[in-house]
Amino acid sequence: MVLEQKVLFAEGEDANAFVAFLRKAGCPSQKVVQGVAAREEILSGTLDQAISWLAGEKEHCEGEGNTEDASWFLTVEESYRQAHAYASGLLQGKQAGDLVFTKKEMMSELMELIKSFADSEEEEGQEEAPGSSGENAIRSLVLAMLRVSNAVKETEEGFCLDRPITAGELPVKFNLEKFPPIDPERTGDLMMQMIYRISRIHMVTADPLIHIACDPDQVMDLLCTLSVPEEVFDAVTEELAIKGLAVSYIITEVEEKKSTSVSALTQGLNELGISAKEITVPIQVHVDEETVAAIVAELRKRDILAGTDEKVRMAGGKRRR
Repeated sequence: MVLEQKVLFAEGEDANAFVAFLRKAGCPSQKVVQGVAAREEILSGTLDQAISWLAGEKEHCEGEGNTEDASWFLTVEESYRQAHAYASGLLQGKQAGDLVFTKKEMMSELMELIKSFADSEEEEGQEEAPGSSGENAIRSLVLAMLRVSNAVKETEEGFCLDRPITAGELPVKFNLEKFPPIDPERTGDLMMQMIYRISRIHMVTADPLIHIACDPDQVMDLLCTLSVPEEVFDAVTEELAIKGLAVSYIITEVEEKKSTSVSALTQGLNELGISAKEITVPIQVHVDEETVAAIVAELRKRDILAGTDEKVRMAGGKRRR
């Protein structure tokens, strides 16, 4: 249906919260659980192997005249070389049983990394201290690699070295989703894997009455607190706005004129001039007569409208808030 609103949630509890919200507002809904498969391309190996491969990819891109990708690989290579240097200093002279880092240091590094990301978003466009967030990221990366390597074990004091390991032996995994295109035949000593993950998503389909019974601002205020992916949230925001506008216009026109046609409603919607404080350019609605007829039919089924497509009238049902 045209006016149905689908919302995807990562967590079942959040989907249930949205269903409960809709039920309280008098809007029926359905919830289904679907399985989705996602593919990941992974390159894995040691830190030494990763640095060597990154340097090789940089040189290959330079040879191809691809300066943009060459610069990208250079930046990543430099980050991992910094991680190698930091890990070498951290592990120097340490034997099995020696304390590598405390739990407090581990949490401090994690909090500093989170803070650096938050600051970079809040202060976008402002000058930052050179390399400050990068240093936090490097330290957190090294601590994470140490834990994944199983070369350290957790004790009351913190994380102690369980077996000798060099910086170059630390494990590295690259998810290639955000990498420039690479040749699978040119991965050096790194191993490429294709990993398929099957996960569950929770889909709530709200009845067209969502545009009658619910305040769109309240809907979005709730959804922004739940596990709705950002791209889904953005799409739902726009859909609620434009569908709600269409429903409001149709009901208002029918109420004022007592009786009108789908053709006239279509023409009116397409001639509608819309302005918004946050948008400086003119907004127009483009909708065909078949779609308007479908919207009218859905409102008819819910006892909002009545009559035929040639003589649309109110049915005495609920009015839009």
